[in-house]
Amino acid sequence: MRTLWSEKYRNELADAYNKGYEEGYAKGIELAYRLASDGRGNELFEAEGNPEKLRSLLEEYGLS
Repeated sequence: MRTLWSEKYRNELADAYNKGYEEGYAKGIELAYRLASDGRGNELFEAEGNPEKLRSLLEEYGLS
């Protein structure tokens, strides 16, 4: 069966999205665990909706 170019493109895009989502999810879980371990769990809530704060925390913990 032949795959249309648009199907191939759509599948590649979906695969890339899924890979990015999985990596981001894993980093988020790791960050949450480490912040909680350090008694800084409240900072995770501060970072929600604040990309600069989130980026700062990810860099601080070497997850960026």
